[in-house]
Amino acid sequence: MKKMKVLTLMVLYLALAVVIAACGTETTGSNQPPEPENTSKPANNPSTEETGEDEPVQTQDLGGRTIKIAAWWDETPQPVDDTGKALIENQKAIEQKYNVKFEYVNVPFGDYFQQFTTTTMAGQPFADIVRLQYDWQLTSIPKGQIMKLSDYMDIAEYPHLEKGYPILGEDYSFGVKWGISDGGIVYNREIFKRLGLTDPQDLVDQGKWNWEEFSKLAKQATQDSNNDGKPDTWGWSGWNMETAQFLIVSNGGTVADDDAGKEMLTDSKTIEALDFLNKMYNVDKVVKVAKGDVDNWEERVTFGDGDVAMTYSWTWINGDYKKKNIDYGFVPFPMGPQGTDYSAPVSGGHAWVIPTGVKDPDVVAKIYAELRNIPSKEDYIGQDLLEQYYSTEKDIEMILSMSGKEKFMNYGAYPDYPFGKMVSDVVKNQVPAATAAEKVKQEAQAAIDKVLKANSK
Repeated sequence: MKKMKVLTLMVLYLALAVVIAACGTETTGSNQPPEPENTSKPANNPSTEETGEDEPVQTQDLGGRTIKIAAWWDETPQPVDDTGKALIENQKAIEQKYNVKFEYVNVPFGDYFQQFTTTTMAGQPFADIVRLQYDWQLTSIPKGQIMKLSDYMDIAEYPHLEKGYPILGEDYSFGVKWGISDGGIVYNREIFKRLGLTDPQDLVDQGKWNWEEFSKLAKQATQDSNNDGKPDTWGWSGWNMETAQFLIVSNGGTVADDDAGKEMLTDSKTIEALDFLNKMYNVDKVVKVAKGDVDNWEERVTFGDGDVAMTYSWTWINGDYKKKNIDYGFVPFPMGPQGTDYSAPVSGGHAWVIPTGVKDPDVVAKIYAELRNIPSKEDYIGQDLLEQYYSTEKDIEMILSMSGKEKFMNYGAYPDYPFGKMVSDVVKNQVPAATAAEKVKQEAQAAIDKVLKANSK
């Protein structure tokens, strides 16, 4: 597939905005699963800029300083491919050029944010450059723990880098350019062909891919072929919390408005989305619940059982399906009645920041920018990853068409934000969404106020 109509993909890609990588995993919180490692790691996605001098000339002697780069995975360059080998050589050149050493700090996910918070509050950040989820950034910024991007870097000087998602109207983070927003739906091609269902990619091409058509397919796929009273194939599977997020953003909504400091659980777009979710579970009965509990986050991989037609997905999840030899295709999540474009939620996205208290942050940022400025052999950013996980050109075109259309959801920054409680009330207790929202409205707003107002300077 390496050669499949590369020009078509390149033209499509160049028309798209690049965005900071973000995995679609759920963020920390009482109702949320642990974050997997390496979910949206940009370690092997370099720019197309050349490194410059073959023989480095020492332009600034930093006296052997150690530049620490922290993440909840091992960011150390590895010689597993051309990119990794180039990073290793570039690192050696930069260490000589500036008289510095690099140290990669790998802290387990469960301890990571606490270590960042504790060391930064003490005035001794545990690393010079730190990977932080956007919801963690939202918690830390009002406390003055993260420097503004403009305080140490003019991102325009580094064409291979880009700004991260703005928090509270300001830019605080950055990362290597990455052109993939990969949240959407994967569907089991074998089931669709066997049951004679309309290929959802055709519906996308026809401009008809919406909730109504999605619902029709889910009901058609839910069949009891042997008349034993139990479906042999199901229309949908997934964790109800994440399905709810996809429905809300596809309807033009969000769970919390960080900039306005306002809960959005009572918003009409949220209400409509969760009523549709209830219909999927309790009226149409198209959702397979393999674990016996609709609130169980492990339902996110039930599609891997092989008897489900559709589920939401991000690329990092699909490895399990490939191992099971499931032939899956990709389409955006269908558009809701109040939606104006295809979209996907990102609730665990992350980017690089420089903590308050780091010495010479402008120099640190410059050195990191030079470290990541290496040539790429890909025809378009993300090519190797996408061609590893998707089998057709059409799948990849659909993923690339989603670039810049993600919606960041940082409600995990608000301890005890009752989104999960509301979703469970709707799906498990079959409470109308408007009623469920009113029950948690004050609790939701109080959770936001506690973070944005109590921690503000």
